[in-house]
Amino acid sequence: MTKSKFFSTSEMECKCGKKCYNLAPGFIEKLDELREAFGYAMIPTSCCRCPTHNEKEGGKTSSFHLITNSISKGTCAIDIKRKDYNYDAALIGIALDLGWSVGLAKTFIHLDRRGDYGAPRVIFTY
Repeated sequence: MTKSKFFSTSEMECKCGKKCYNLAPGFIEKLDELREAFGYAMIPTSCCRCPTHNEKEGGKTSSFHLITNSISKGTCAIDIKRKDYNYDAALIGIALDLGWSVGLAKTFIHLDRRGDYGAPRVIFTY
């Protein structure tokens, strides 16, 4: 499995405590490309999720965070902690330019690569 230049495995593992980790093919390369283009640190609040933890978090059964996602064959989503207007706007703009789907919540920005795996790209709010 390819290692990230910017993100550690531990910050991308499921928060269930069992070190669940399974990224979709090509996801880490796209994430590193985004981070490099953005040029600033990105603090993940959620990435990989096992089905049990996903349910606990209130995630959908088709969540792109799931390590068992049947469409992408692994996690192809990450939530990044929001910082301030300029940071958030720049990250969202670059992500959209690079082909990411984007969801905006009060405390985080959801980013996923669903479009790479045949699902339509979207922009949404929580």
